[in-house]
Amino acid sequence: MTEVRQGRPTEHKRKFPLATKGGVARLATYWVARGWAGFAELASRSLMQGGAASWSMHRMTAAALRHLQAKRADANTAKAAAGLLAAVYPGGAEHNVNNSKEWPLCARLTPHVRALWASGAAPETGAMQFLFNQAAVYLDKIADFPGGLEMDRASFALKQKRLPEEHRDIAVGFANLGVALMRAGELQEAEAQLARAVDLDKAHRSDSLDLAVHYDMHGYVLLEQAQAGDAAALVRSLRRRQQALALYRHLAGRDSAATAVALNNLAGVRNQQGRTPAAARLSAMALAIKRQVLDPGDASLGFSLLNTGSYWLKSGAAARAEPLLREALELRQTVFAAQLQHPETHNAADWLISCLLTLARVGDRPGERQAEARALCDQYGYDFAEREERAKQFPLQPREA
Repeated sequence: MTEVRQGRPTEHKRKFPLATKGGVARLATYWVARGWAGFAELASRSLMQGGAASWSMHRMTAAALRHLQAKRADANTAKAAAGLLAAVYPGGAEHNVNNSKEWPLCARLTPHVRALWASGAAPETGAMQFLFNQAAVYLDKIADFPGGLEMDRASFALKQKRLPEEHRDIAVGFANLGVALMRAGELQEAEAQLARAVDLDKAHRSDSLDLAVHYDMHGYVLLEQAQAGDAAALVRSLRRRQQALALYRHLAGRDSAATAVALNNLAGVRNQQGRTPAAARLSAMALAIKRQVLDPGDASLGFSLLNTGSYWLKSGAAARAEPLLREALELRQTVFAAQLQHPETHNAADWLISCLLTLARVGDRPGERQAEARALCDQYGYDFAEREERAKQFPLQPREA
């Protein structure tokens, strides 16, 4: 499985005086002089929240302003609604939308973003551009790919209205739209968008992390084309991912999370070439780096856990694969607890089932392994007999690179 990237490039969150911590503090000071009754009234109407000396704008304020704007068709109210949403929507290093801990808030706010867009009155502002981008990232993470594509199209259209072609966010827009198109199965258009992102970065940011990211993402769609039967695309994918790895190591360091992503993704190309032991070693290197630099429950660990485990299984090392695949499933069950049918959880369960049935064929506690595999099939809707037959493809002895 390819990992698109650790963090999608976004613009800095635009500042709105009454939506920043400093703005709230100034507002609080003003109202203290006028009396605490004002705060109590605002809180009773879900416009403020907090207590004592600390107050902040309630998340429902944005929804209320959006509703008011829809009734009045007031451009200023629409701008205010977008500004308030942007002030609380996760973004930046501290509150990264890629972090699953932020997803409950994203789940509450994203419907407001989509409704504001659907109203036809979304303002052409930096705040709205930020919201489109962040909502697209979140929807992609929870596997709502049509929703993510809708937000990516909206984000890119707004960027093209507001920014010159040489601006970095135009290249980011091409790349993000390319990935969204790929998720929707439109590989040819996706490849063209990502190639354009690479060309813009090479012309304007030739020694940048942006270029490394877009090399890697271009390699992603080329690998998808190779898996769809385009043999020439595999050679191009390998080249792009080697370029990405070299640039990440140069700019971010050999033990960075970005380098771990590039190693993981290069492993995907080696796997497609049939060099699964080499793929397993690259993926294991990525996993080792991630364990050093990420929190234990970070969703990104799931990619390397699942990939490393699946590559070892395909290489004839089922015993080595089992603990990794088991950890991958447990992590995804936790991360995607609110999305019970998330494809990444099902994928992890599927690989663990195959591993358990392979271990049973080896003679490692066969009854126990088969019983657990059957229970997982029941839980995730797989046919046990079909999975038993499929598990026969995996070797029982280690393969050479």
